[in-house]
This record gives sequence, structure tokens and C-alpha cells, in this order.
Amino acid sequence: MFAHAWWYLFAGLTALVQAGEPLQELVQQSGFIFSGTVLQLNSSTIAVEDSSGLAVVRLGEVIEGGELLRSEVGKDITIRLKQPAAVKLGEVRWFFANSWIFGETIALSEVGSVRSSSPEAASLAADVARIRRGQEDRQLMEQLAASPLVVRGMVVAVGQPQQQRFISEHDPFWTAAEVTVAEVLKGSSPGKLTILFPSSIDVHWYQSPKLRVGQNSIFILRSGVSEADAALLGVTQPEDVLLPAESGRVRGLLGR
Repeated sequence: MFAHAWWYLFAGLTALVQAGEPLQELVQQSGFIFSGTVLQLNSSTIAVEDSSGLAVVRLGEVIEGGELLRSEVGKDITIRLKQPAAVKLGEVRWFFANSWIFGETIALSEVGSVRSSSPEAASLAADVARIRRGQEDRQLMEQLAASPLVVRGMVVAVGQPQQQRFISEHDPFWTAAEVTVAEVLKGSSPGKLTILFPSSIDVHWYQSPKLRVGQNSIFILRSGVSEADAALLGVTQPEDVLLPAESGRVRGLLGR
């Protein structure tokens, strides 16, 4: 009795699929998760010398894949199958895949898949969301652990970019932002804090946070961002700045 109960719990939590790997591993290894109807086997929508192990699939629902894949819903794409013998003509499957070829049509490389009629497929979207959230939480926990100071506050002033004596192609143009601190989530801080951020739009820095007056955010600060003033803390990556609504999540991960 216990063995049967344990098996059903295990199946629900890990959702074992065709490739024999837990769902968590498949999600971690995949950039695209979607359903598709298998229209043709050993065939392709792209020009290839050998179509063995390929399948033409009509794209259905997309769990992950961005606008690129969502724009192809209802169209035929090519899948390079991981286990061709396990896939049957006419069946609908949930595929976990990565990019392969992008041209007039899309071709993806399968990591694993599961039939849409299988029990684990019923909660697939919710399970994928739970796994992604767990991944994000682990990454955020590592980031919080490495940060000397985490605060929630509002940017009240932004200075002029600081240019180095010898300007390089990838100069970050460090800029100081004055932040009024509303809540200290980790460490200790005065009521007003100076934060550095790279205002450069160079390819090396264009994704970095660009702070603006009136911005209300959580700042996960990094040390040693500026050689000119090692005491100043800053933000350099998109994940260093969170929405205020994430305060509860951050407190929970910090054990507060």
C-alpha cells in the first residue's frame, strides 16, 4: 500500500517522461515547451539531406517559447526527435526542445516529450511554472547571500556619468543615484544611500539597470563595482533590481 502511494506521489512530483528523465531536468535543459500534433515521420519542413529521425509537427499550445514560437502556433514545424521509435503518427505530444535551425520555418531539437493523454500532462503547465519558480528562487537566494546590502527605496536624484581618465570602448560611465531607503532587507543602511549604476548603452552594459528619479525598487547591491571608490555599492545586472511587490518573497528567502 505504502509503495503504491509513494509511486503516485513521485510520479506527480517529477512527471517522468519519454526520455526517462524527471520533469525538472527536462525543464532545465529546454528553452521551448509546447504541444504538437505529429503529422509526418521521417519528414521535414526544411531542406535537409537526410530526414531520418525528423518529424513534421503542427504547433499547438506553447508553455515556453516566447513570441517567436507563439507566432508559429497553428503552423508546421520540424522536430529532430530524440527517440523516434517512441513517437507515433497522429498523436499529440508535449515537447521539450531547444533551437536547431531558424529559416523560413522553425526546426527544433527534442530533449524529451510526453503524450498529451498521459496523466502527467494534465498538470504540466503548473508543474513547469513551479519548477521555474524554484530555479528563480535558488538563483535569487545565491544572489542575496552574496550581497552585502539589500534595500527597498526610491531614487530621488541621479547625477552625471563619471568618465574615466582614459575612456575605453566599454566604459560603464558609472553614475550615482541617491536613494531614500524605506526598508532594509539585509545589512544596515542610513536613510539615504548612494548607488552606482552603469549608464552606458554599450553592448556590454545596455541590459544593466538604468535608474531614474521616482523609481521605487528593491536594490540587491554589489560591492567593488567601481575602482574609483571601492566603498560604493552598485547594481550592474537586471536581476539586481526588483519590483517592490517582491519584498515578501525576498524576506522569505532571507528567513525574515
